[in-house]
Amino acid sequence: VLVEACGSASTSAVDVIASAATSLSDEVRLAALRLLHALARIEWGALQLCASEGALEVLLTTSDVLTCSAEELRLKHSIADALLGWPQTAPTLGATATTALKGYVTAGPFVAQRARATVSAPLTL
Repeated sequence: VLVEACGSASTSAVDVIASAATSLSDEVRLAALRLLHALARIEWGALQLCASEGALEVLLTTSDVLTCSAEELRLKHSIADALLGWPQTAPTLGATATTALKGYVTAGPFVAQRARATVSAPLTL
């Protein structure tokens, strides 16, 4: 029901929740990460997460928010770990994303992550 309620033709419910995980509000970020963690612990939810570029970006890049609590970092790590517990994760994600996720889980929740890509200012001549 949640998946159908939040999703649209162009945005999945998981993408909406992943977007909330980058909110400026600590409470919203934690709630979104808890939802993602709950989804990662059930088979169909894990597959939805694997199909969401937004969810993978939340897990594998640093946050736009300047400070992340230890709880947030541990939640992100436990989401990644839960995803890798499902046998269909690797074929769904593909080799590159699976390798990145495994590297993150192996390194631990406090490892430095790659920065999120940003658009640079246009060049002027």
